[in-house]
Amino acid sequence: ARLAVESPDKDYLKGLRNKTGVYHLWIDYDECDDHDSYTMLCVYVGKGLAEVRVNEHIKKKWPEKETLYVSFYECSNRIAKYIEQLFLDVYQFYLNEYENPGTKSLFAVWDNERHLLGTELHAVSNLSNITSIDDL
Repeated sequence: ARLAVESPDKDYLKGLRNKTGVYHLWIDYDECDDHDSYTMLCVYVGKGLAEVRVNEHIKKKWPEKETLYVSFYECSNRIAKYIEQLFLDVYQFYLNEYENPGTKSLFAVWDNERHLLGTELHAVSNLSNITSIDDL
């Protein structure tokens, strides 16, 4: 989902309604005009009921006037807990305050369509695009 937080429209998150899994919150990091792509920086990883949790983050943590990008992987809460902890152990997320010993930044390269229209069109996360800053 792509959401301009200065005027949040909850319809952007309706695809997450009643779904449990792992979600990532992203911001724009860089743009490549030559390849019509965008490098995104992940600033938060979380688990649980995605729509409810993302809305809580918008209210409590998200900077005003910053566009929010969300990716989501649906799975059971038990699996989500393990996946979330794996991300926290490896990567450092600006908005994760607890249990985040990771040191690397998590980046993803999105094409123009995904950046413009959001990630709802991509029901299965394209994990092959995720890389660390060292690989860029």
